[in-house]
Amino acid sequence: MESWESVAQRLDQLYLKRPEIASKQLKNQPNLLVLENTIHGFFPIRRLADGREERLMDLPKCKAQEAARYSSDLRSVGFQPIRPNDTRHSGLIQQLTNLLHEKYQTNPSRSEKTFWIRSYSLKEKVLKAFETFDRYGVPDGFREARTWYVSHPETGEPYPAKAIWGLATDQKSDEFISHQARDGLRKAGFECADLNGNPPIDVSPEPLFEGAERQFTRSARERNQVARKLCLEHYSSNGRVTCIACELDFAETYGPIGDGFIHVHHLDPLAEAEGSRNVSPEFDLVPVCPNCHAMIHRGGQNRSIDEIRDLLAANSRQNR
Repeated sequence: MESWESVAQRLDQLYLKRPEIASKQLKNQPNLLVLENTIHGFFPIRRLADGREERLMDLPKCKAQEAARYSSDLRSVGFQPIRPNDTRHSGLIQQLTNLLHEKYQTNPSRSEKTFWIRSYSLKEKVLKAFETFDRYGVPDGFREARTWYVSHPETGEPYPAKAIWGLATDQKSDEFISHQARDGLRKAGFECADLNGNPPIDVSPEPLFEGAERQFTRSARERNQVARKLCLEHYSSNGRVTCIACELDFAETYGPIGDGFIHVHHLDPLAEAEGSRNVSPEFDLVPVCPNCHAMIHRGGQNRSIDEIRDLLAANSRQNR
């Protein structure tokens, strides 16, 4: 049998030439295949399966045959049914029903159709959620994130994690909390960070890239704030981060004003990168105090952490 997509392409052309056939078949059929990147988007499963031109279908016969005869074939190529009473996908059902009504004047209040849609992996659903967010903005019932953001894998833009997770899983805002969204997105392979309500900044998920040039009065390297945040989380102990070289704890030394203050050092100099690059927060970045950071780079060098520790130890022995 031909692929569903190839037959759908022929039906697209038929429906353009004979719109009355498209309208009649799409109104009457209980099972419709939803195919993206096609002209009409909706196709009767029975029509796709028999592939014959303009023949009108026997509705009772089709109802009996569609689910039983073609279910396994559809599932084998990655489609799943979304039935009218499926409360988990009520939002998607309503969206498809309304779209069908707009295009073919069907009655949305009387629609009892089963929509067969392609099954996407969780990662693919999240990527599609980014596209939906770009097109329509914050979905109804959600608001801009106060803390948790998820990074787009290509653009590096931060998105509200809860809204993206809601779009990807077709859940409403009151059905889960932001921490569940964060955990789900991380399991799907996306990087999330608590930006503490700061304005959105350039961030990127796995892989993390940074170092792209920006034009100001001079050329500067972009610093990835999500990578910084994850680095500090990795090296923190009881919520405190100390300099990896000299072990200075700013909160202990300066009190509350020093809490959370620390530099993050690139073990492989960012300035020497030819362009943006993949960054591992746990292996490529380390927390250092400003003094040690300055000594690492003093004279245009990039001294290792061990060198700085040796200098500190030698100077300590000399001053005893």
